[in-house]
Amino acid sequence: MAKEVANYYSRIKISEISKAAEGRTWEDFIEKLMGDIIKRAKQKKSFGCPLAVLGMEIAFLEPDIADKYYESIKKVVGIFADVFKRSGIAEEKAVLIADHVLAIYEGYLLFYRISKNIDELEKLRRDLKAITASLPL
Repeated sequence: MAKEVANYYSRIKISEISKAAEGRTWEDFIEKLMGDIIKRAKQKKSFGCPLAVLGMEIAFLEPDIADKYYESIKKVVGIFADVFKRSGIAEEKAVLIADHVLAIYEGYLLFYRISKNIDELEKLRRDLKAITASLPL
């Protein structure tokens, strides 16, 4: 049953992030993704990232199930990297930046989950948009 829960949340989050990424460059992707997340948060329908939260809670108790969450998180990194590449960033750099972005993304979502303060999501939007501004293309 726990593996099915992992699959369920993976399908939802990967689909949500993939749809936001479709055909968009980084800044447009972040506006779409964060706009959707902030809207759901204001409606009390978003509580952070279930992939990270559930994955970290079960990581040491059920490694096989935690692996499912980890695989899903790596797919998110892949989506981020694809958007960076579409935005004109070289592939090897896009993958490295995507790993860093995941840490920023999950960190702010965790801050939001703990605080229930939507300002944390606004800071996430700001910091994710600023990523490409500081990069030479």
